[in-house]
Amino acid sequence: MRLSIYRSKRSGEEILSSENQKLKTILSEASNFIKEIKNGNFNIDISKNLSDNELGVELLSMKLHFDKVSTDEKIRNWFNTGLATFSDILRNKSSLNLKELSDDILSNLVKYISANQGAIFVIENDNNDAEHLRMIACYAYNRKKYLDKRFELGEGLAGQCVLEKEPIYLKEIPEDFVNITSGLGEATPRSVFICPLIINERIFGVIELASLTEFKPHHIDFINKLSENVAACIKNVRDSEQTNTLLNESRQQAEELRAQEEEMRQNLEEMQATQEEMKRKSEELRSTSAEILGIINGINATMATIEFSPDGTIIKANDNFLKTMKYTIDDIKGKHHRMFAPIDVLESDEYKTFWQRLASGESITGVFKRISRTGDT
Repeated sequence: MRLSIYRSKRSGEEILSSENQKLKTILSEASNFIKEIKNGNFNIDISKNLSDNELGVELLSMKLHFDKVSTDEKIRNWFNTGLATFSDILRNKSSLNLKELSDDILSNLVKYISANQGAIFVIENDNNDAEHLRMIACYAYNRKKYLDKRFELGEGLAGQCVLEKEPIYLKEIPEDFVNITSGLGEATPRSVFICPLIINERIFGVIELASLTEFKPHHIDFINKLSENVAACIKNVRDSEQTNTLLNESRQQAEELRAQEEEMRQNLEEMQATQEEMKRKSEELRSTSAEILGIINGINATMATIEFSPDGTIIKANDNFLKTMKYTIDDIKGKHHRMFAPIDVLESDEYKTFWQRLASGESITGVFKRISRTGDT
């Protein structure tokens, strides 16, 4: 009887000791588990001892929670770092032309989201043609095939993206849609994401990205957010290009206007000089005319004079001539000079060439025989 009681007490102590040892093991493993979680090791697996009790369940829930918090924080930091990086790129490269800017944006974006290739298409309207999409930047594409690729609005997925103004995400890619090339050959991408470049409800183009893996949700969110900044930058660059074009045109027009003003000023000075010269010559002419008129008046007052046209037709004669020749002006005006010449003069060779010589500008001086109305010489 005494022996049985002793043995019973001994078994209880052994059981208690075993339970205490198990509890110590669980607490030790839990402590180590918490330390690993605290150090950021979220890949640690929970032991079998912990997984079989309520404490292990709670620790596993804590691990999952902190793992999610850590992942969210990493994504948030990745997102904000990317936006800051691209803000610097867009700010520092805004002075570049649109193609150089697009090349820089695209190459950095493909690398940042771990894609494999991409392209940027912008809406253009060349030479008053209908609006269309033209590729101005590509990364890792077959450049020979895609360098001058153009889509009409509504044509292809890029053109459809413009019309709908909504992103397009494909996870099932047709074999002939696009290939990703490398030194090892070609492969069809697992996913393609096409995002419109929109700001203030106005679309400026699209970004097309392809990857051998599926895009993660935060990658898509990042691309959508970045697209607004890219659209704003494209708008600013185009506005700047248009402003520069207008400024250059205005400067050219101003230079042309200044040249025209200078030409007009020179012409005006020449006209003023010409007017002054004409005025001087006019005064000289009036003075000369007055002198000539005085001479003519003097001649008419003292001498008999008569005027003829170059062919010998009488125009007018002064009173001295009319009195000398016994004619009135009505008797002789409009008639030929031959009425004053005797027959022997009219038949001479000298008289036949007389008026030709006068008409040619030759001055003839001499004594000429003439007959008056009464037949006097």
